[in-house]
Amino acid sequence: MRSRHPAMPDTPPPDGPPDIGPPDIGQPDTAARAGKSSLRASLRAARREAHAAFTALPAVTRQRITGDMATRLLAHLPAAPTIIASYRAVASELDPAPIEAVLRDHGHSIALPRITRPDQALAFHRLDDPARLIPGPHDIAEPDPSLPVVRPAVLLVPLVGADTAGHRLGQGGGYYDRTLASLRATGPVLALGLAYDAQITPIPAEPHDQPLDAVLTPTCWIGCRPDTARPDNEDNTLDR
Repeated sequence: MRSRHPAMPDTPPPDGPPDIGPPDIGQPDTAARAGKSSLRASLRAARREAHAAFTALPAVTRQRITGDMATRLLAHLPAAPTIIASYRAVASELDPAPIEAVLRDHGHSIALPRITRPDQALAFHRLDDPARLIPGPHDIAEPDPSLPVVRPAVLLVPLVGADTAGHRLGQGGGYYDRTLASLRATGPVLALGLAYDAQITPIPAEPHDQPLDAVLTPTCWIGCRPDTARPDNEDNTLDR
């Protein structure tokens, strides 16, 4: 996860394991771990290539693309202001910051995750002032713990890969699986993965995995769960 805290580096330390963090929830068997590790490696490479191509585009083109992504997202949000949890991108993760700016312009509040303990769900703090970020685990900025703790209605979720059924491949720490399980136990929440199109591929699912409700890429909105209705009640299988 991006947050492994909210996020982990694309390339692990040379003397460290391929996936830093506690074991995936559910203790998958060795074969499943090996399969996911191999898939992570190939998807990280695909993500790096997609990120490099995106950042090479003219600034005005990048702004148009992220503006279009924000517009797609807004079409699936309630009109009333709500709390949306985002993340701080590292390495080649798709950066949600330009999308956050549009969401704020429409009255929504932005929260960011903070690791409390490696085996616990993430805590979310409303962030009105970017200066209130401090260094967190893995040198990823996270909110000052004195900021208000909030329960987000929407989560923008970083990922290594995802598929059209909502299966997500994270960094292996299990943070977002624990977090989504905890949030869903107390009420509805929209889990939205952010990815480049190259990151969309079949992902092996395990019983503990918490599915995404949708995935947003630079070209489309992929509705992953049939119980995730659009505000206008149209089919949301795929919007391009």
